[in-house]
Amino acid sequence: MNINPGKLTKDSLMMLYINADTLTNKMIELQLLACDNKADIIIVTEIKPEYSLEPTTTQQLKLDGYVIYSNLEHQEASRGIAIYLTEKLSEHTTEINIASDFHECLWMSMNLRGNDKLLFGCIYRSPWSSIENDMSMYDLLHRISSLKATHLMIVGDFNYPNIDWSTTTTTKGNQHTNQKCIDIVRDVFLHQHVTEPIRYRHGQNSKVLDIILTNEENMIKSIEYIPVLGLSDPVC
Repeated sequence: MNINPGKLTKDSLMMLYINADTLTNKMIELQLLACDNKADIIIVTEIKPEYSLEPTTTQQLKLDGYVIYSNLEHQEASRGIAIYLTEKLSEHTTEINIASDFHECLWMSMNLRGNDKLLFGCIYRSPWSSIENDMSMYDLLHRISSLKATHLMIVGDFNYPNIDWSTTTTTKGNQHTNQKCIDIVRDVFLHQHVTEPIRYRHGQNSKVLDIILTNEENMIKSIEYIPVLGLSDPVC
């Protein structure tokens, strides 16, 4: 991403996005991925086990050389989100709270050159999300867009298997939540960058469930798909 962070030595940032399907048992693999890819920002969804009696803590998820932010303290966080920043980047970045009834999200604001800022965050929408929860997410996307950030990036697991993001269409009807998601993305003038499926399961058609949205078509310089983390099914 050519976003030119202020007072830093590089003119672009390397972001690693992972759908972990439980992260606590994959920390060694994550450390190796971070080092191999020289990641400046690491965003991880589904950091908690789907079923567990024991809480997941940030202490379990610490990564050498990175500062971690998460939404683990929110009881509404069903699977959890973590954002890792290099220690240098964390000096220029602040976690921000955006009032919303949609709770499975995490937002950061990074100071760039001059008065420019990068607003970025992660959303996790459960495949069992209710209509009410979906409406809260759409309202959140409107709120985020209305902040008029110089640069805006939203990544995450949106879990819309019936949206064809290569054509931005769906086979569902105009009133279906799939179409409403497409309408919101268009209404707030966001660009969706992921067109290749990143989930492959035996006996199932591959789907684009994890996406990257930005307010600038050329903000993402390139996307590379790398092998899965541990035994998770999505590629990174």
